[in-house]
Amino acid sequence: MIFVDKRRLSRTVETREANGTAVTLEALHQLAASYFIDRESTLRKLHHIQIASTAIKVTETRTGPLGCSNYDNLDSVSSVLVQSPENKINLQGLQAILPEYLRVRFVQAALSYIGCNVEGQFVCRDNDCWCRCSPGFPQCNCPEVDLRAMEASLLHIRDTWNMANQDFEESEEFQNFLRRLPMFYALNTSAIQYFWKMEPAIHQRYRQLELSSRQLIAKSRRIVNKLFTLSKRCRTQPKVIVLRER
Repeated sequence: MIFVDKRRLSRTVETREANGTAVTLEALHQLAASYFIDRESTLRKLHHIQIASTAIKVTETRTGPLGCSNYDNLDSVSSVLVQSPENKINLQGLQAILPEYLRVRFVQAALSYIGCNVEGQFVCRDNDCWCRCSPGFPQCNCPEVDLRAMEASLLHIRDTWNMANQDFEESEEFQNFLRRLPMFYALNTSAIQYFWKMEPAIHQRYRQLELSSRQLIAKSRRIVNKLFTLSKRCRTQPKVIVLRER
């Protein structure tokens, strides 16, 4: 969205691009219309104008031209209208020029195309959205590729977790701690805790293990939550072993 101060914009002497070209409302319209063709270049030009002048303020939203907050990459949908009510230039989707009775059907078809890959009908109910699968695509709600990638990420995290624990157990600090433990009688938990407190060198090494473990646990939980969210309409549910701190 571009907020325009028309009074300052009209002062063409003050409001010019780096190449000396005067910035007019028509020029801003043309730039806004090119957003969906070349987003990066358009934003760069708009931000240059914003820096060089106080006449405009550029704000980019991530809701897409159809206004669906469930998807972040709806910029592929072409915008065909640019309006300028009062002091704003708004990008609008194709549905804005359709008759009222066609708009709902158009948005539904567009969301089904984008969100369901033409494999079903996009449906939202009770703050939840999914695809009502076509007969030829019974598993359209089950993104196999994404699920396999997340499962692979969990396996990688588990391997990293095991390696971190192995590095700790093989560290010089931990081996020195083991060598100092009495071997001629059984040790209970209290005795081990006593000898642990007597070895300050191992404490820093263990804190490093704790920090990396917490980071891995937090990352794995985020992936697990997303994994179960994406797979809730799959025929089979994933089986996950959750990491726990030592």
